[in-house]
Parts: sequence; structure tokens; C-alpha cells
Amino acid sequence: MNKMIAGLCCPDCGGPLSTVQDEFRCPSCGPVGKCVDGIPCFTNPNYYWGEIPRESMQEANRLAREIGWQAAVERVVSQKALRDYISAPWRADFRKVWTLPSNSSILDIGAGWGGIAAGLAAHFSRVVAVEGVLERARFIDTRARQMKLPIEAICADFLRLPLAPQQFDAVVLSGVVEWVGTARPVGDPRDLQIAFLRSVRELLKPSGFVCVGIENRIGRDALLRGEDHSGVPYTSLMPRKMAGMVCGMFAKRHRSDANVGYRTYTYSLPGYRKLFREAGYGTVRAFHAWNGYNEPTVLLPLDKPEALLRFVDSQGWERSGLRGRVKRLACRVGARTALWRNLASEFIFLAAKG
Repeated sequence: MNKMIAGLCCPDCGGPLSTVQDEFRCPSCGPVGKCVDGIPCFTNPNYYWGEIPRESMQEANRLAREIGWQAAVERVVSQKALRDYISAPWRADFRKVWTLPSNSSILDIGAGWGGIAAGLAAHFSRVVAVEGVLERARFIDTRARQMKLPIEAICADFLRLPLAPQQFDAVVLSGVVEWVGTARPVGDPRDLQIAFLRSVRELLKPSGFVCVGIENRIGRDALLRGEDHSGVPYTSLMPRKMAGMVCGMFAKRHRSDANVGYRTYTYSLPGYRKLFREAGYGTVRAFHAWNGYNEPTVLLPLDKPEALLRFVDSQGWERSGLRGRVKRLACRVGARTALWRNLASEFIFLAAKG
């Protein structure tokens, strides 16, 4: 056994864990995980999903150990947008609207290549990165060691988290909640999302909060481009049953073998507030992620029209001619009414434990 991360517990019953050689064992449930290459793993180590093929991800891990994680990304990943997604320091800029001291403990669920975890670990004393794909958890671990960052990488299913309650000041769910319905083949996706958010709430300290990055079901991009996680255009705008029928007739499996039918539920702004409320959360602060939640460099508070108006006036759109003047006028009208907050394409939410 290479290491035993503090705060681990049985993912099935929540009981204490012991280690026997490379196994994590629960007194009640028996073996529940293994340590693989020094990484606690509580899910199928052979499962893979990723932006690049598995063989390329394995090559990235090999090169990361030999020439460094960033050089490995440059060599293996051909698309600049994906390289930025993996490496850019602004991935965790949503922390700028937090009010947490540097000694806080942060949990990043669905950590991917570790971009958000690395951005957070540069400012907070403990970051736990949970990733369901072992190859990606390996990459996070290598990245953290090379950057000398306080990141603890865990490979686990986000519906079966091996973490003891009330140990985190914040939990980050960036592009996660919408995929919860694909993690289980049966059951209503909304019920699964509520159960997941409740389980996350239990991990928070009494003063903690969850930070969620997610799309607006009826946002501008959904209306104009029809983009949705189902892979079938405009399904987020349809009633759920209709979207399920459309996906059943036309959709191929999109991004994941588990994405069958219509199970990637997103919501409008009022819908998210209701979702958080039913999951037991208290006060919810909503921000428009102007450049998208994957590039959270500009976050606009949707409960402060005056802040939206200041942002519009600072852009200087009127200097670009008639089109710019129309854009400025439309945005000012949207800021003064409910249009902006209801049509924002992507959100960052801070939902207090309550």
C-alpha cells in the first residue's frame, strides 16, 4: 500500500477502512477497493472514457513521467482548445467569487485531467480530486507531484464516493450534475441528481457550499445552436418524454456508452433553484459564466442588475457601429428585466449547505 488518504471511508456503508496489502477493506462489506499505482481506486480500473482514445491517454501518462505533464499534453493532444482545457490556469477562476481562507479543504468531483484541481491547489491547502477513469487519475497524480501541489487523487464513481462526511469547505461539480443520469441505467435522472446532490451535501462542513458549473436548458446557445448533451440538437428544449422518444429514434450513443435515451437533464434558472432546494441546500447565488463555465474568467452576478449594466457599459460595443449599439441596447434591456438571467447560456452556482 503506497498511501492511505485521510478522510476515506467505505463507499457502500460509510464505515471505517483498513488496508491489507493493496486492498481497502470494510469490516462490514469486505474488500471495496484497491491501491493501483499508489492511487486509491474504488471503481472498475478498466473503465475508460476520455476526450482522446485510451491508447493516447496511456501514452500521455508515459510521456508525463518521462518529459513532464505539460510537454506530454503538447505532444499527445492536437487540438489547441483541448490543450487549453487541460492546462490553462484560469480553469478554477470561479474561486475568485468564493470567500474561503487558504487553509480550506476542497473536493473536485469529476476532475478529468486535473486542470481545476491544479488551479485550486495553488491557493488552498488541501484538494481532493475524484476521477472515475484510472488513466486520468494517474495523470492528475503525476501532475500534482511535478507541480508540488497538495492534491490527493482518487479513482471513484461519483455516485459511490469513499469519503467521510463533513470534511470539505467546498465541493466543485463542473460539468458533472448533467451526467448523473447516465451513471445508472435505471431510475429517473432527476431523482438521481437530487440523491447525488444530497450525498455531496453530507460531505460539506456546516458552513460549506457546492460550486456547480452547468448549462441553461433554455439558454441562448440552446435556443440558437440546439447543443445538448444527448447529441441530438434541441432536445433540452423539449419535454422530457418527447426528448426520450427523439433520442430513441435518432441518437447514437454520445460521448459514453451509458448515454442512451435522454438522461442528461439540465434546467432553467428557476429549475436549478428548485433542484437545489429539494436536495436540502440553503441560499443559492447564481452567476452567468460569460465565457462558459469551462472558462470562468468573467462571472456576472444574476441577482445584481447594476453589475450587469456596468459590465455592458465597460465593453464599448457601441464603438463598433450599428450592430454593437443594438447589442448594447439589447443587453441593457436584458439586465433590467428577467431576460438576461433566464437566457444566460451557462451558469456557476454557489449553493450553501444551509
